[in-house]
Amino acid sequence: MSDNLKSTLAVSPSVIDDTMVWFPPKNLIATPTNPATSAAAPALTEFQNKVWCMHRGGGADTSLRDWTLPADNAGLNADWTSIGTVPGGQQSVAGPALAAMNNQLYCAYLGTDAHIWVTYSSNGIDWSNAQPIISRAGFAPALTFFNGSLWCMAAVSNRLVLMSSSNGQNWYSVNMGGNYYTSKAPALAVFNNQLWCVFRGQNDKGLYAITSTNGTSWNGPTAMGHYSDCEPALVNIKSTSVTPNVNVLFCVYGDSEGSTTLWYTYTEESPNKWIPRKELKSDLPSLPILRAPGTGVGLSSSTNITCCVYRAATTS
Repeated sequence: MSDNLKSTLAVSPSVIDDTMVWFPPKNLIATPTNPATSAAAPALTEFQNKVWCMHRGGGADTSLRDWTLPADNAGLNADWTSIGTVPGGQQSVAGPALAAMNNQLYCAYLGTDAHIWVTYSSNGIDWSNAQPIISRAGFAPALTFFNGSLWCMAAVSNRLVLMSSSNGQNWYSVNMGGNYYTSKAPALAVFNNQLWCVFRGQNDKGLYAITSTNGTSWNGPTAMGHYSDCEPALVNIKSTSVTPNVNVLFCVYGDSEGSTTLWYTYTEESPNKWIPRKELKSDLPSLPILRAPGTGVGLSSSTNITCCVYRAATTS
């Protein structure tokens, strides 16, 4: 198993094509002898017309580092640019989460003290002092922007908990109106004017979806009919460059038997209408997409490209 991070890209409109394939994976490399490494899944989001990737270090290195890639068609042939290490001694023991609001990039992460911390930056270089918003968390957080506010979800004693902030600094606890339990980190995304969460069941490997129009009243859980050995990842893929237009909620997850395969599914409308799983595979068989078993991915999507960054199974 490797800690090396690799990325793969797809043209966003092709998600509706049953033969959808991804570009051959390549390493995130700061220098030829210094590839990016991570002991957990990375986080991706779009910010200032770039795809941003945040990850913790490999092995025992818990420092946070960020990278960028053009979010337009130029990103299809570009290399990732290393931005640097988040200063101030900010440490994450799991994969972080990213979201953008009001021209600020926000990062939530699980600290060494089991608190979920939040920090923000206007340029990805200078970061604020982090503040704790959830204590005794067991897994990595999820973060997204919805209805004018940031929403951060994590799990405490396996129960999902939700926090919200309209300014990124003052956070309040949200009563979800029910109890939902997970065995891995949750995923959050916005789709069709609703907040969606997908999580793995507490006592099984099944994936479940819950939805909300306001963050306080949730529908579900609905069993998706998909099974994973790791946390899921979600992104809304939209494109108006094809007819009919593309608008789907895209979910990537690991093989439930612990192989190196990544699978994806998507829904065009409801939590109980997910397509059968399809393999997330490279269009060049000699350069396959092989993730480290038990590890999820980071996802982002713009009008042009959909990006997936994952922890590779091998260093080659």
